[in-house]
Amino acid sequence: MIVSGFSLKGHFPGGPYAVGLSISIGALLLVRGLVLITSGLIRLVARHYAHRAATPQLRLAARNVDAAPRRQTTGMPVMGFAVFMGAAVAAQQAAVVFRASLTPSLTLTYLLIDIAVLSALLIGSGVLIVNQVEGIVSQGYTHATSEAGGNPDAVLDGVLIRQALIIALPACMVAVLAALAVMIPAVGDLYVHPLNSGILILVRTAVLTSLGALAVMVAGQALRPLVRDAIAEKITK
Repeated sequence: MIVSGFSLKGHFPGGPYAVGLSISIGALLLVRGLVLITSGLIRLVARHYAHRAATPQLRLAARNVDAAPRRQTTGMPVMGFAVFMGAAVAAQQAAVVFRASLTPSLTLTYLLIDIAVLSALLIGSGVLIVNQVEGIVSQGYTHATSEAGGNPDAVLDGVLIRQALIIALPACMVAVLAALAVMIPAVGDLYVHPLNSGILILVRTAVLTSLGALAVMVAGQALRPLVRDAIAEKITK
């Protein structure tokens, strides 16, 4: 519905209002579908590593995600939507850059979108990490870390980051593929240098996915005081 709304343009049945309605309904269905697909993929990844992980920390993180996938994935839609928008803009940008149509105002627009995407990635990552903290504290700090062995503080940090990555990486990859599947057919006729455009799209989307993982790690490090305070309060009680 989204692709047809963009590609048919003036020939869409029902005129411009029907185009807007088609794109809007398609976007709603797409968002819901992305959440369902991503949730299923996260479960598959978690179940795989719950039995085949090379390290105790990864195995424990996967088991925690698999045990309560809905509760653990809070914040995932924010990250997925941010990456989706970033990848969609990358596909559209590739059609503009090689047509010598990149004006200063358009460059500023792309910059503002990139800033918004990075901000959303950090917010979504922060929500993910906070949710992991709540889950581990509610399960019991000693029980959660004793299974993985080693220094309890280091183990907790490792488990938190791994849990968030098990959720974030599938969300980012699904969002990227969905954005490209929507945007490339919609603006395909605008690509004057398909090879160069493909390389630009590949680089930008790879950077986006990497930034999603990096945002999780940054949020994990930034929220370490919160982790310590929550654990200390739990132990005191």
